[in-house]
Amino acid sequence: MTPSIVSIDEDDNVYVGKVARERKITHPNMTADVFKRSMGTKKEFLLGNKKLKAEELSSFVIKSLKEDAEVYLNTKIDEAIISVPA
Repeated sequence: MTPSIVSIDEDDNVYVGKVARERKITHPNMTADVFKRSMGTKKEFLLGNKKLKAEELSSFVIKSLKEDAEVYLNTKIDEAIISVPA
């Protein structure tokens, strides 16, 4: 399970999941966590000097999941099905 938390450092490196959750303690202004509820809204999250929408933050989580799956399966993934609970 990957927590939906995103953190960005000063060099624009993106951290997702447990590492981002740990960074929230030391870098709260560079980390976003409760952003899924803002999907489809105009709300922006300020991470350092970057303004990001919930969709952009979610894309970092999905990208991380894709990369983890490719390593685990040892194959390239081109498509995915994302289901959303009601």
